[in-house]
Amino acid sequence: MAALPQGHSLAPFAMQNNAESNIYPTMVKQERHGHEAFIGENFPEDPRQWSGHDVRSWLDWMGCTYNIRNIDVLKFHMNGKALCLMTLDMFLYRVPMGGNLLYHDFQSRLQRTVHGDR
Repeated sequence: MAALPQGHSLAPFAMQNNAESNIYPTMVKQERHGHEAFIGENFPEDPRQWSGHDVRSWLDWMGCTYNIRNIDVLKFHMNGKALCLMTLDMFLYRVPMGGNLLYHDFQSRLQRTVHGDR
């Protein structure tokens, strides 16, 4: 997996006590080997099991967390299995300013699931 650009991190802050917390009432912070990840009630940890709704929730959360303002969810009309097939270039095509973060966050979640790093 490629390294993140300098100055970027996969450690988002918790949504609780945030102005957007009413959008994500069930999403909380969870520590995993130094990384924080969002989980929600009935939200599969395995990205391969994500529904289209789960993908949109993750995109919305990533947008708020990393201040990525140009995510067009219509360009991600797919489930988690389809996201698994996307390359970095495909993410960058859909979100030029933020696709790199989306790709690396998704790949990190996928790798933790596939390799059992829980």
